[in-house]
Amino acid sequence: MSSAHVQTPDAALAAFAVAQHGVFSRAQARSVGLSGQNLAHREDRGRIRRVSRSVFVIAGAPASFEQQVMAACLAIDGAVASHESAAHIQRTLPLPERRVAITVPIHGTARLPGVHVHRTSMMPDRHRCVVNGIPVTSIERTVIDLARVVSQPRMIQMMDDLVARRRVLVGSLIDDFELLSASGRHGASMLRPLLQARAEGLVVGASELEQRFSALVTNAGLGTPDSQWHPPWGGSLIGRVDFGYVEERIIVEVDGRQWHTRAGDFDIDHRRDQLAVMAGWRVLRFTWHQVIERPAEVVATLDAVLGAS
Repeated sequence: MSSAHVQTPDAALAAFAVAQHGVFSRAQARSVGLSGQNLAHREDRGRIRRVSRSVFVIAGAPASFEQQVMAACLAIDGAVASHESAAHIQRTLPLPERRVAITVPIHGTARLPGVHVHRTSMMPDRHRCVVNGIPVTSIERTVIDLARVVSQPRMIQMMDDLVARRRVLVGSLIDDFELLSASGRHGASMLRPLLQARAEGLVVGASELEQRFSALVTNAGLGTPDSQWHPPWGGSLIGRVDFGYVEERIIVEVDGRQWHTRAGDFDIDHRRDQLAVMAGWRVLRFTWHQVIERPAEVVATLDAVLGAS
């Protein structure tokens, strides 16, 4: 009877290193049974090399920028690659100089030789992801963070390129900007006018806009439409619509995403409307300006259409 294969500590370290661009942490070594003395012995024999107080690289692992960034992330609990490092890893912006930059919790260590360490009190889960095995900030968070360290022309280049390639969800970018700029940081003074130049209704995100529309029609006595309603036609192209008056066969969309470069989005929106009309429904679209600044106009329009149903 054969015994189950037991992985040796060195094999376990190698597995960590393969997944982490050649590096591993002291805590990971401890988790597979290696003490500080064990690590020192391997270091003396040239099998591993220390790159910081708590991070090591396997001998022979090819050096790379990704390895430097991964080592920095492992050195501080909760760290994620951010700013220029995240932009390089995500291929969001070609930068003339690659700098290792990470963001750590506000109470974390703020110094790491050769690394630009940013501290933050706000890093929700949606601002974190993993790219090529490295913990990094989301693309939206990376864009907002970079507003503090890159020039305005580069910021314009990056935003327009990401939107044109549909790598950024405009609504998420605006919502995250509002969340982070509330503290007065994250390059708000430079980024806000750039967003305003490309988007109407920056002040209110999509979810709040829907809440305001719902309160508006309810207070006006126009009933309570089904929110985030899924029409029985169109499949994945239709998805969910903002509001549906099912008995009256009326769809209402409230649009706070007036990003001027998103031509593909307009094509999809138009096709969604066409499918609704083909199914015998009417579609009303109200902009942020109408809902917030001209609510009487919204109420009058919707009342007239509901009355004709």
